[in-house]
Amino acid sequence: MIGFVVLCVRRLLGESRAGETITNKAKFVWQKFPKFSSRLPADFDLATLPLLHKYQITALANLSRWAFLLTFAGVGLRTNSAK
Repeated sequence: MIGFVVLCVRRLLGESRAGETITNKAKFVWQKFPKFSSRLPADFDLATLPLLHKYQITALANLSRWAFLLTFAGVGLRTNSAK
């Protein structure tokens, strides 16, 4: 659901394009849709398959927590990675 929520919020609060008509709805949705959410089902499947050892899963979980923390810190500090 997070992908659809992000898409809706971006559309509601995103850049204003007054007067622009949408001719290709599929292309518009593809441009606005967060691509990371399409990988989530594959990530869930990978996490449930017995391909990784327990210590590898723990290490990946810790990495994920740190990445999550740094992402929210960057949002809070208004970090601009484009510069």
